[in-house]
Amino acid sequence: MNFKIFSLLLLFLWVNSTIAQLKVGDNPHQIDQASLIELESKEKAFVLSRVTNTQMLNIKPLAGALIYNTDNSCVYHYDGGK
Repeated sequence: MNFKIFSLLLLFLWVNSTIAQLKVGDNPHQIDQASLIELESKEKAFVLSRVTNTQMLNIKPLAGALIYNTDNSCVYHYDGGK
């Protein structure tokens, strides 16, 4: 069973690397050529990771990371330095 799951995972990763674009949403076969990842939905929303102040301070993010802080009710962007 684990071998089947592992094989499917490898196949999925290989297919994604050959396509080089990913679209999730209402019309997955139409993606803008300039997009690496595109999300589209008329009924659902994109939700950022939600964390508290304490959890946020324990994250070591990459530059450009976004999170939603539930204690302050706002979105934080990490610019690589602060």
